[in-house]
Amino acid sequence: MKVVALTDLGLVRENNQDCFDVKILSDNTAIAVICDGMGGNKGGEIASNIAVKTIFEELVSNYKENYSLKETEYLLVKAAGLANEKIFNYSLKNPKYFGMGTTLIIVLIQGNLLHIVNVGDSRAYLIINNSINQITKDHSVVQQLLESGEITLSQARRHPNKNIITRALGISSSVDVDYFQTTINSREKIFLCTDGFSNYVDDDKILELVNNISFENLATECVTFAKNAGGEDNITVVVLEK
Repeated sequence: MKVVALTDLGLVRENNQDCFDVKILSDNTAIAVICDGMGGNKGGEIASNIAVKTIFEELVSNYKENYSLKETEYLLVKAAGLANEKIFNYSLKNPKYFGMGTTLIIVLIQGNLLHIVNVGDSRAYLIINNSINQITKDHSVVQQLLESGEITLSQARRHPNKNIITRALGISSSVDVDYFQTTINSREKIFLCTDGFSNYVDDDKILELVNNISFENLATECVTFAKNAGGEDNITVVVLEK
């Protein structure tokens, strides 16, 4: 198991509201969490940090390698719910942060199984040889417009509302999460990013970057590419290779 990861302020923002953590627990098990906070007055930064810390503590303390699929799903969804509760309660006690929230991707590699939980528009891709598949689905206004056929993919990339998400962790007392489970084999990669990267890079370009840059330099080069393309948001990229 290998991992590279990097977060960057970008070229415009005054503080980094992205947060991530990655831990390889064994040769067969790894956990990654990536969040993109939202909320003025550093609220997004607080929300994303609470989420990553809470989820990591929950998973590292409680995960067992012999867990069944259902037990693993329950643990991941429970961890997301606990983070949601902590962020929401923090905002209730600190009114200037009310309404803060964060996107969320949790990845757990369990042998040849890949588990993913997501909320918001941070993304998880599975890259197999010369193919790339976006596993998560954006919870966003633009995604809804795409699915209804009101806009095309090219219109979505430059839509003025592309940063408006329809679900986030911490903005209410409960949250709906998506859960995905698939297989991951040797040499396959899971590519995670916040929208500070995906807003500038389409799927074909991600695949090109992955296939033409050494694994050790991949996160750095991806962040550099997004900054050169505009860098108007915080940028985070995490890549794991089975």
